[in-house]
Amino acid sequence: MKKLPLMLLLLPALTSCLNKHPNKKGHPEIFYPQEENTKIAIEYYDNKQIKRVTILGKDSSQSAVVGFDSSGFILFSGINVNNKRTHTIEYYPNGRPKGLVNVDSLGTGDAIYYYDNGNKKWEGRLQNNLQVDIWKSYDQNGVLIRLDTVRPGE
Repeated sequence: MKKLPLMLLLLPALTSCLNKHPNKKGHPEIFYPQEENTKIAIEYYDNKQIKRVTILGKDSSQSAVVGFDSSGFILFSGINVNNKRTHTIEYYPNGRPKGLVNVDSLGTGDAIYYYDNGNKKWEGRLQNNLQVDIWKSYDQNGVLIRLDTVRPGE
């Protein structure tokens, strides 16, 4: 897992070079870097822009992925462990984060969502990928406007 975060940081440089070399329609390109424990899959839109870049670990139990819209803006990035998304960042078209979710393999962790101006919108805790405990809501100026207590199963 230690190498995946580093590879995730390298994806923007990698994808800027690869945009110039589209694949055959409908088939992802697969690259096997000199690093024997990884492979890179690249999918394209019909307009030849990169749709998704996935870096897979040796046994495919760990992966990093970045998704783009058809004009090349990043929509999301994430890290998966044992085929479960554990870290996700969604982005607005202006490049600012829309949401950050960090959970363990059981879906327990924290989530923060933002307005497109960068101020917090909601934040709270997840359990089994569902909202639990106290969730805070903010107005567009970042002022706390509401606290909700969410109990599992409600």
